[in-house]
Amino acid sequence: MYSLKYKFLLVFMILLGFIGYFTYFYENTFLKKENIVSFNNELLGIEESILNKFSDKKITNIALFGLDFRYEHEPKRSDSITIITIDEQNKKIKLNSLMRDSLVSIDGFGNDKLNHAYAFGGHELAIKTLNKNYGLNIKDYVTINFYNVQKIIDLIGGIPIDIKSKEIPYLNKCIQEISHIQSKEPTYITNDGLQILNGIQTLSYARIRKVGRDDYERSERQQKILISLYEKAKTIPYNNYLKFINMGPELIETNISTTRALSLVKNIVFNKINAIEQMRFPLDSDCNSALINNIWYLKYDKEKTRDIMQKYIFEDIHPYGDSDKSNCK
Repeated sequence: MYSLKYKFLLVFMILLGFIGYFTYFYENTFLKKENIVSFNNELLGIEESILNKFSDKKITNIALFGLDFRYEHEPKRSDSITIITIDEQNKKIKLNSLMRDSLVSIDGFGNDKLNHAYAFGGHELAIKTLNKNYGLNIKDYVTINFYNVQKIIDLIGGIPIDIKSKEIPYLNKCIQEISHIQSKEPTYITNDGLQILNGIQTLSYARIRKVGRDDYERSERQQKILISLYEKAKTIPYNNYLKFINMGPELIETNISTTRALSLVKNIVFNKINAIEQMRFPLDSDCNSALINNIWYLKYDKEKTRDIMQKYIFEDIHPYGDSDKSNCK
């Protein structure tokens, strides 16, 4: 029972991208203190009407920001933005990816790309931007650098990913670039199909953009990595956990306290939440690319997207109907 419990916690950590329970182990093993910061609703752009409307829902929303920067001095834009919804009532976890080029309103900076909010004001402004534009109630966040995902993947021995032939040239170009930056010998992909990717290969796979439908498929690839991590984590032997525990504090930044993290895990275990759904917003039918001042943005129907997201996240009303629970294409 003890082993199964902590295996679940590890799976949960890798899937969601945060290591809340690591904080518990790290504090008690290495006597480190948490650095937890909390913000009020107004500061985070949470509307009173949203709190009143959805206060009775057993829903927890966590913002997961994936940063992708090659050098420390580079602007830290959130290359990947996912809202993780823990739905206790319907016993499921929803991975809601947001298109990073979406044209949104950012307090103090006017209209700009969604991923620029993190570069302008860190996680605080990024969360506020999500709440104000999409009508959400996010208070918790997790930030992880993609290069740390690389470390996790190498520790668990790689993950299986189905590579398309059209992705290989772009994938190998990214592999060459990242390997050069890290002064490592590149290991290129030579064939398409299902294969085990190491850390650098997976990081490169997550960064591919100029193939297929650009950012649309890039978002889908990043979700595939999360799901593959989840499946691989279920096979990790219990005696390997200490490797992750030791790395925990350096892998992520979060405002989720030990108590809060353990409470979330307890609720997931007790409510037997194990279903995972994936969605991407805005929907294809509600957006289009637009060239503004020689910069490409993704313009979308803001009111419709806000309404659809609220219904899906808080009321479990699927955008494509109950008959289609698959990832959006």
